[in-house]
Amino acid sequence: MDMDCISGLPDELLHDILLRLESTRAAARTSVLSRRWRHVWANLPELVFDGDGTDDDSDSDDEDSAPPPPPAASFPDSIDNALRAYSASTIVESLDISLPSASGCPAIPARRVGSWLRFASRHQVRRLYLDVPSSDTPGTCQEAGALELPTIDRAQYISLSLGDRWQLRIRPAGVFADLTDLTIREATMEGHELEALVSSQCPRLSDLRLRVTLVADESDISLRSDSLQTLSFCVDNTSRIEIVAPRMEKLSVYQFYDSEARISGPKLAELVWDGNPDAFDSDIQFDDDTSRHLRVLDVNEISSTLMPRFSKVDELTLGIDISEVCSVISTTNLIFIRVNIIFI
Repeated sequence: MDMDCISGLPDELLHDILLRLESTRAAARTSVLSRRWRHVWANLPELVFDGDGTDDDSDSDDEDSAPPPPPAASFPDSIDNALRAYSASTIVESLDISLPSASGCPAIPARRVGSWLRFASRHQVRRLYLDVPSSDTPGTCQEAGALELPTIDRAQYISLSLGDRWQLRIRPAGVFADLTDLTIREATMEGHELEALVSSQCPRLSDLRLRVTLVADESDISLRSDSLQTLSFCVDNTSRIEIVAPRMEKLSVYQFYDSEARISGPKLAELVWDGNPDAFDSDIQFDDDTSRHLRVLDVNEISSTLMPRFSKVDELTLGIDISEVCSVISTTNLIFIRVNIIFI
């Protein structure tokens, strides 16, 4: 029997077809078509494992449609099997692993997730996305231990959402030479490891999003970066935070509680502040070199300590009760070009 027209296409075109499935599991099922297709999927430049996805026609009434996704308990097994069978020796452009939502996400040890990260390191993944929902199993976080992030030299984008399951550890000697975009959410970290990661191990980092808890209560932390342009963060268990970023243009802060904060940002143009610093025992200091003219100031409550630190705001967004609007405008020396009011 003659080979069908599609099977006769070069691997590059077949890869393009399989990538449109947006599911590595679905792509792997093509290996049963013929000997020609057996290893095509195992050289894909992008790998996607979506535990909440509806894998390819699972809702179809067609008797020949693909089977539904595996149950949550076996989903990590399907990831392990696929990564073991993956044969490409070239750089992987993207690795995207999203475990099932919290209601169905099984207890999973850190060593298993660590093997996926080591795969990313061996294959020099350029874009890494790992999403592990919070567990419904009591004690899972304490039992899971530490998860180490290995050095990925070619990585340009890394997003880790760890569901508060593990303490994330960083190798002290590693350098993420090409990394420009980093997200770490729902993780516990040592303060000094977080400092080193931002300040010295990511020399090209421009966009950083943090939502982490430090291991020790009332730790001091200093984030210094000459390359950082955008910073969004919430750091718990800290008594003092220092941010020194001479190129930072946008800063988004999620409520300080009893923390002191010192911020140095000569090019700061956009400030988003979630929460009212006046309601807590926060001591917020902007260095003299920090710009006093903001392009955007977005606050959801009036702050008598934060707002007077700036002399001019081109666009002000207030998430406040309407009764407070006249009061804040009449009692401040700020020059407003435009005011947006969000009713709450």
